Amino acid sequence: MRKPSAVITFLLAGLATSIGASGEDLVVYRDSSLTWITAKNSPEVAFGEARKLLNAGFMDPQARAVLGAAEVFTREVFNVPTLQFRRAVTYRDATGDNLVAEWATSEPFGVGSVILKDTPYLSVYHLALSHCRIASRADLTSFLTTLLASGKSPIPLWPGALTVDLQASAPRIDQFHVGSPPFSPYRIVRDFVLLGQRDGEEWYVTVTIGKDFTYQEREAEDDKDQNGPPGPYPVPPFVPERFPSLAELAKGWSGDRILREVGKPAGPSPEFDFSDRRDEILIAELVKRGLSVDQFLDLVKSDSLHPDLRLTTALYALRRAGVSLDPYIKSALAMYLPLGAGEEVATLFNYAAEPCKVPIRSHREKATPSPEFEALALKLIKSGQSTEGPLAYLESCSNSRETLDALSSAAVPDSAATAKERAMGRIRRRLPKKAE
Repeated sequence: MRKPSAVITFLLAGLATSIGASGEDLVVYRDSSLTWITAKNSPEVAFGEARKLLNAGFMDPQARAVLGAAEVFTREVFNVPTLQFRRAVTYRDATGDNLVAEWATSEPFGVGSVILKDTPYLSVYHLALSHCRIASRADLTSFLTTLLASGKSPIPLWPGALTVDLQASAPRIDQFHVGSPPFSPYRIVRDFVLLGQRDGEEWYVTVTIGKDFTYQEREAEDDKDQNGPPGPYPVPPFVPERFPSLAELAKGWSGDRILREVGKPAGPSPEFDFSDRRDEILIAELVKRGLSVDQFLDLVKSDSLHPDLRLTTALYALRRAGVSLDPYIKSALAMYLPLGAGEEVATLFNYAAEPCKVPIRSHREKATPSPEFEALALKLIKSGQSTEGPLAYLESCSNSRETLDALSSAAVPDSAATAKERAMGRIRRRLPKKAE
């Protein structure tokens, strides 16, 4: 399964709502006949496996920054002022660089251990707690609202956010499942799931958190209000190399080595592919060294399975480096147009239009539309060769009466009629007053 590039800003990124004083507002209960806990996902078994990893490994000194960030994030997610670090180990497997850390805690909701298995893709917490006193729904509500931190939590929690599944026929609460709202349509990215299991007087709880919650990067000062505060982690999520980071490793690689690395699979399993997140870093290093137009074209056409994603990743890296995209876009359009590559053409026109789009809070002025792109967009629309990207460009950039008149008389497919009307309306609003 391909995942959305980091280029795409999640609508909920940066949203963090304080947990209200009333636990009843946060928690909603649902009776279920399903068995949420099995031998494969048992919180008790998972805690034991995590402890085995701690007993068998060693700590890579290069992971200390990630360890420090992990503790900061842990304190942001959970209400654990008494958290005391015990030990940590690191290991590398086929999925990337992993950290396992253990803390002790003694809080009103319970006393015991917190073990974090920190992977490039998920933060999985394994809690073993005594003195929990969970017998009724009211007790469980108190436990959850005391366990989860209020204030500036990276997890957006609002009234009714925690849907707790309990077995309807059980005489007492011995296990529970908490499913999160759909913070992302893609699994793993922004997961937030809790599983709880009683064993005698102890409770074992597994909390799984998608890595997107750990790291929120600002692209520019103008965008800080939209993107929210950066997360504590010093490395981006979904990238296997973390200690040292891929960005540091790539600095010592040759250009040929970097090109060979681009497109390599990255994910916790074959089902998930976050290779685009890795590619962004690699292509950014190539851009720093000077990426020629020919190298750019070779790079974007080397991914025959997901050409639009590779194109988006490369353009994003160029834009972030402050490089003018015009020569790259023009050359790519010349390559893609004869192929009838509609998605790629639309992507190129969208990037060409970006200088015309300025955040509302920005003090920058909008760029002047490119006569060359405007003329090409009109030509493609009138010929019927392409409509989506060219219309999007004119909608964002054009302020020409001549363009408006030409677009008004151009025939477009029924599927593009609404986009045409929208583009004409935007152009009309931008016309100089004397031209009306």
